[in-house]
Amino acid sequence: MTEAQVREIESGIYVDLTPIQKAARNMADRLPVHGRTLNDEAWRFFHFETNDFYSVCRTVRLACRLHGWPEPELISMEEFVRAVFPQGFPKGMTDQQQIMNQVGALLSEASGPVFVYSSYLEIRNVSALSESDHSMSRLSANLPIFRIMEAFARYCATERIIQRGRQRLARVEEEPAELFSNRLFFVSYGDTCILPDNMRDALHTVSYDSLEAEDCRCLLWEFHLRKERAEIAQLQSEVGFAREIAPLQLDDGLLEWYKNRMSGLEERQVRRLLASMDSAFVSGHADYTDQKTIESVIVAYKNGILKQHGRLEVQEVDAGPEKTVTGLDTLQEWLIQHADALTDYRAATTGILLVGIPGTGKSAMAKEVARQFRLPLVQMDMSRILGGHVGDSEKGMREMLNDLRFVAPCVLWIDEIEKSMSGAQNDSGDGGVIKRLFGMLLTFIQENKKPVFTVTTANNIQSLPPEFFRNGRFDGTFCLMMPDYNGCREIMQLKLNGYGKLLEWQHAFTLQEAETVLNRCVGTPAAPRFLTGADIEAHVKELYRTCERDGLQGRFPGMDAIRKAMDRVAGEVRTQALPDAPDTMEDIAGRYLYMMKKGLTNAGARSDTYAQGSLGLDRVRYYSFEEGREMPLCLAEPATFRPYRRANALLPEQMEPRQWYDARFFYELEAAMRKLVIFDKETPPETRQEYTKYRRWLAKKEAGKA
Repeated sequence: MTEAQVREIESGIYVDLTPIQKAARNMADRLPVHGRTLNDEAWRFFHFETNDFYSVCRTVRLACRLHGWPEPELISMEEFVRAVFPQGFPKGMTDQQQIMNQVGALLSEASGPVFVYSSYLEIRNVSALSESDHSMSRLSANLPIFRIMEAFARYCATERIIQRGRQRLARVEEEPAELFSNRLFFVSYGDTCILPDNMRDALHTVSYDSLEAEDCRCLLWEFHLRKERAEIAQLQSEVGFAREIAPLQLDDGLLEWYKNRMSGLEERQVRRLLASMDSAFVSGHADYTDQKTIESVIVAYKNGILKQHGRLEVQEVDAGPEKTVTGLDTLQEWLIQHADALTDYRAATTGILLVGIPGTGKSAMAKEVARQFRLPLVQMDMSRILGGHVGDSEKGMREMLNDLRFVAPCVLWIDEIEKSMSGAQNDSGDGGVIKRLFGMLLTFIQENKKPVFTVTTANNIQSLPPEFFRNGRFDGTFCLMMPDYNGCREIMQLKLNGYGKLLEWQHAFTLQEAETVLNRCVGTPAAPRFLTGADIEAHVKELYRTCERDGLQGRFPGMDAIRKAMDRVAGEVRTQALPDAPDTMEDIAGRYLYMMKKGLTNAGARSDTYAQGSLGLDRVRYYSFEEGREMPLCLAEPATFRPYRRANALLPEQMEPRQWYDARFFYELEAAMRKLVIFDKETPPETRQEYTKYRRWLAKKEAGKA
């Protein structure tokens, strides 16, 4: 590039960026219009929603220029107090006029407006109060700056009343003198505004928008030119000649990509991020067109900041090409169809709700979404939000939601939400804190404009309030059933290959081999053991430990050895669903019915044996009670299982697991379902009355037997 081309580029990049310009215009509109009047629009206190003091200074100076004022003087809180009271603030000084006389004497010597700045952290450091003692009323009583601010607020109110009285009585024969209060402003910045509540009516908040595509161009060129000039100067000193500055290829599409990926970052953070990009490349020079590598740097930088905040837990996700979840074909198809919308800043998706039996892959699916779309995965932990003082929990939730907007695009994982929000439906004795937090979270999920894709999981949704299922909360709601036999085979194959790599086996298990291993885990028709995905992984993990103890790292022992090892392991690992544990089967049956009642979509394969249509759960209906009838709930039997139906006898021992596993599971599930009656707000009173009659009749029958 020629020197003329470089100068042309530099003329357009060393300017205040869009967030600063918008914030300055916003602030300039709030400054006093006339120096001799004190109207209601003359804001005295400003709070800047940024932690960057440099941005605050630039905003104040630009606002003054836009307003036609001379260069402002920015002075810290401590310096201001020392300048007003050089001998120290008198402990007994409470007279408002006396304080303002001292302030007025200082301002009379200033050539322009004075902005006194402070942040919440600075106030805490000066106050030396305990961590729990952070109320603004305590700070106001202990710090001179707050006593000056209170006197200033009262002075402005008094002057306003005097001016209005003069105007009404028409006593003003000459123009009033300039008010020194029109040149004094108090500024706070950071996450928390330091003003006491009685001054909030004179407060104006200055917010900062995200960087625009043109801002990204300016920052990239500025950093590139500075780095190029440093390298050219070094080359000149070492070999005696220099080269031209290399051009930077930045098209509109690439700049839009940078704008979206850096959304939520402040200017100072982007500058630090650019300085760390070179180390990600072997050549030591960042290739700004390599979006894949640059994106990994951005994600790592955002994750590092999140870990410092400590409000969200950053999860490690395997970035390999192999999928980590199988058997959830319907859900996977939905994600592929909505892939573009996950990171669309114009119409981003809100997220999905996954409900199901524990151990069926809900948590693994959250990680799979982040892995598949190369997005950072952050997990919400309510214990990091809840605080011990009034307002702390709500403040923690607001800060957490701001962190999510900062890290976007990302995947937010809310695990077992029914436990986190267990008090949202009723009075849990916490003053309604959980209910308010729950409302803030739901509003964020539905109204947030940043691409934060939420994966919410739940084991039991009966405790969640009805508004949780309102249309628009989630783009997709899915239920995860117990895997059928084919699903168990696929999960077994996936887990065997995964742990086989840890043992450095040069062997890929086929589906047939996985089936032979699975058959060692499912028991017999007389004593079946029904498996979740978590159960299968527990079996394979124990198999891995057995092989490791036997010194089988690096060499595959053969299928016979694997089958024998699994025979030993299978009897030691507990499974979740056993027919001889009726509470377990009834629990699964109740979850199935409730999930279907809410109209959730089955996340498994469309041909899943336990799909809604196959089980006939859409045909569940209540029967009126008749004496002698012991089935208040009727479930139509799917034709799929009629060949294997055995009402009073077990299935033949000689049948293969692939022949009896699904049928026996349904048999146990149906038996448990017939004991259940699910009532909700839609259940008519007649049905409740009929069920009451049935329970009374059943109790008499049981008493007669006794």
